[in-house]
Amino acid sequence: MLWVASSEKDTTTDAMQKRLWDATDQLRTNSNQFSDFTHLTSV
Repeated sequence: MLWVASSEKDTTTDAMQKRLWDATDQLRTNSNQFSDFTHLTSV
């Protein structure tokens, strides 16, 4: 299977991709905070 990107600008895809990256960053931040919290409570 060969996928070829369209040459035209797709604003819907760009917006969705930005939302996915933002959600990934938020999840990473929350995961780090949870890890720090569990480390503090396990002492």
